[in-house]
Amino acid sequence: DASVDIGTRFLPNTCAGRTPAITDQNATVDSMRNINTFSFIYINTHGYVDNVGNVEISTGEVSTVASQKAHEFDIQMGWVKWATAPDQNDYLTLTPQFFRYYGRHGFPNSIVFVSACESLGANGLPLNTTLSDTFLSNGGATFLGWNNSVHTAFTYAVSEQLYSTFTNMSLAASARTIGVTFDSLPSGRVDTPAPGQAIDAQLYLLGDRNRTLCKTSQLTYTLTPLPM
Repeated sequence: DASVDIGTRFLPNTCAGRTPAITDQNATVDSMRNINTFSFIYINTHGYVDNVGNVEISTGEVSTVASQKAHEFDIQMGWVKWATAPDQNDYLTLTPQFFRYYGRHGFPNSIVFVSACESLGANGLPLNTTLSDTFLSNGGATFLGWNNSVHTAFTYAVSEQLYSTFTNMSLAASARTIGVTFDSLPSGRVDTPAPGQAIDAQLYLLGDRNRTLCKTSQLTYTLTPLPM
């Protein structure tokens, strides 16, 4: 996976701390419960705004009778749901309330990058901050996310550019900040109902614009499958 390659090339060799890479089917609901123990959090997955206006993101855990039973409490609370992905499998999804509850003890001034469609909503401004607020209102320093849908290949290209800049220790600290907005090429969802519909996807940064990646002592790199 291209995202794994980005993480293994840039993060472990340039920053202090541990860098666990949780990929594909290992990116389960349980793996996300201790997310607030990390100072840098990268989540590359599917995302969407649900029918009540909350941003949800997918795990790599397939929704089955057994997995729903295992997470019965979270499902009853409305923290875990499920949705059909473009590969036609149902995966368990996480709501903002999931991160609010399991991160209730606070985030350690974390940088959070949710590289997923609609992680900051859709259709332009105002941004949908239902997900980002759960981090920024509870100790998170910075949140990066996409407004609208974005092609997988473009997210990889942006992520590589961000990481190579953040972790380039030959640059002055001021040149390694993340106060940058990227505007993608026109793109559309894999499951866009209208063929050829163009969506202008933009990457936004909320919170502290002067954070540098290598100020952090612990890093995590989490992703689930994305279709090419």
